Amino acid sequence: MSSDLVVKHKGTPRVSMSNELTRSAHRLSLNEKRIIAYSISKLDSRAAISEDHRRVRIRVKDFIDDFELYTDHSLYKKMQKSCATLMDRKLTLFTTNSRGNKDSIEFRWVDEAIYTEGEGEIELKFSERIAPHLLELSNSFTSYHLAQASGLRSMASWRLLELLMQFKDTKRLRIPIADLHHAMEASPTSQKRFSNFKQSILKPAIAELETQEALRVNMKTILDKRKVIAVEFTFEPCPQRVLDI
Repeated sequence: MSSDLVVKHKGTPRVSMSNELTRSAHRLSLNEKRIIAYSISKLDSRAAISEDHRRVRIRVKDFIDDFELYTDHSLYKKMQKSCATLMDRKLTLFTTNSRGNKDSIEFRWVDEAIYTEGEGEIELKFSERIAPHLLELSNSFTSYHLAQASGLRSMASWRLLELLMQFKDTKRLRIPIADLHHAMEASPTSQKRFSNFKQSILKPAIAELETQEALRVNMKTILDKRKVIAVEFTFEPCPQRVLDI
């Protein structure tokens, strides 16, 4: 296998979150998503829920190195801006209540976001509401290596990766179209016509996962009277490559 491209992530930091959070609408920019995921990778997902365990401090230089970003003075300014905008970011999560109806719940990612000028450090305090989705995880959660997403340049690719990693053991994901629209934050126009959704969001995301993460993804639509009601994804490492997932 000396000529093969071997991609190894074993032993590198993991991003772990509840399956409910995986399927929620994250409503983050790419840079905000990087900060959130990088911070989650610093948490101990098995730790008890507490105020101290909700708090994470990261060095911008380490962040830049791990994501292999081109660095200049403006990047630190962008990080400072992203840190500030994180305070306004809310995610939307669907749950089924005791009556069998679907509840749409919104809550903030963080309660505090601090950028220390001169030191290039960010401190986040994840919100109390999101803590059960990041801490004390023992079952029904999704976990992947941060390095698997570090080369991605679109939110759609990252979100699709997370959805797939929920089923990394079976390598098969079947998801209702409404849930897929929600998780991928499809626009109203994309939701009206599956062909638009496929061309503008799914196909580019699948192409980037194959290029950047050596992951071959196949997609099949599930129809009911010619209407797309679900999408089934199957995935595997590309031939001649090894991907530790």
